[in-house]
Amino acid sequence: MGTIGWKGDKLYIPAGAAGMSDTEALLCLGYDGTPACFAGNVLLIPEEWARREKPGRQDVYDAIRKRALEMRESPNARTERRGPATLESQKTL
Repeated sequence: MGTIGWKGDKLYIPAGAAGMSDTEALLCLGYDGTPACFAGNVLLIPEEWARREKPGRQDVYDAIRKRALEMRESPNARTERRGPATLESQKTL
C-alpha cells in the first residue's frame, strides 16, 4: 500500500489514487480552498474531496479506506504515530 495519512478522522490519500497529477490536484484544491499536505514527496489529498471530484473511482477509494481502517484499528498498530501515518505534524498547504 502507498502512503496515506490521517488527520483526526479524515483520511488523506495520494493524488494519484484519484487519477490526478499533483499539479492538477493542487490547482483544484486551491480553487476550492481545500487543504492538502505532502508526506515526503507524495501529495496527499482529502479522500472525501476526491470522492466528490472524481466519483468514477469509488472502488479505489473504498479499497484504500478499508485497508487504512484495518491498519489503524489493528492491535499491532503503534500507539505513537510518526511520519506519514499521521498528518498532525505535516505542513498544511
